[in-house]
Amino acid sequence: MRLSIVIVSALTLFSAVQGVPQEPAADQHPDFTGVWRLDLDASTSLDAMLKLQGISRFKRHAMAKTVVTQTIEQQPDRITIHVDSKHRHAVEDLVLDGRFRPATTPDGQKITRRAFWTDGGRAVVAEARVVLKDGRPAVLRTERRMAEDGATLVMLVILTAEDGTRLEATRIFRRVPTEEAS
Repeated sequence: MRLSIVIVSALTLFSAVQGVPQEPAADQHPDFTGVWRLDLDASTSLDAMLKLQGISRFKRHAMAKTVVTQTIEQQPDRITIHVDSKHRHAVEDLVLDGRFRPATTPDGQKITRRAFWTDGGRAVVAEARVVLKDGRPAVLRTERRMAEDGATLVMLVILTAEDGTRLEATRIFRRVPTEEAS
């Protein structure tokens, strides 16, 4: 009787462990480290999303033509992203443990944000709880994944308001060759 309880307990534990998705080792994640430049022609517009966030038409127009560069530093437990354009410099530090942490947007809004690997470790997600200009709570989800060529970073940006309003944009970044990035 005691042996059968031990066997059943061991099988139950084994089954439970098998059902939990295991995150791949850090060396199995794509390496986003490097300098990435926005390809405006290959990207979709952020205009509707920016409008919903209360950004003026003048600023949206300027942003639509602005080339953005992301310099990414990747470590096993975090990703640091330096976002640069001729208008602004911002740093986004993503701790990849899935826990919400307080953060501040470049325009000073207080938010909470979390980051984690998804899709079997092939993509990194940053989710921020934000408040839209009209006061509605929303979630801004940014998913970065490497294209198969290793030279293209696909960034899917999804803004979902609490009432179900959902807007998406895809931003395409090209790896800047090392000699050009220096």
